[in-house]
Amino acid sequence: MIARRHGSARAWLGRGLAVLAAACLVVAFALLLMLPLMLPLAQCIDRIDHGKLLALQTLVRDHISEWAWQALTLPLLARPGWLLPLSLGIVFGGAAVTMSWPPAAKSH
Repeated sequence: MIARRHGSARAWLGRGLAVLAAACLVVAFALLLMLPLMLPLAQCIDRIDHGKLLALQTLVRDHISEWAWQALTLPLLARPGWLLPLSLGIVFGGAAVTMSWPPAAKSH
């Protein structure tokens, strides 16, 4: 009974990750078609709501650190807007495929 529940939870997690992957890939494709090809992520966010970009900066600087803003967030914001959802879709898709495989047998 426990193995059956565990397998069911694993299957649901795999399905959830597959849905996240599909959603991210659809968003990436939509951004790729609707916006200029090399429009940076920062400008995409700024077009939607300028306050969100400032809130992100405040959140990262105040709660994580200044180096995280400079070394991690700014380079990410300089990349094309469609690249982040595409990358997340690939990662979620890989995780979904991994979760769909049966668990490995334990050796003693």
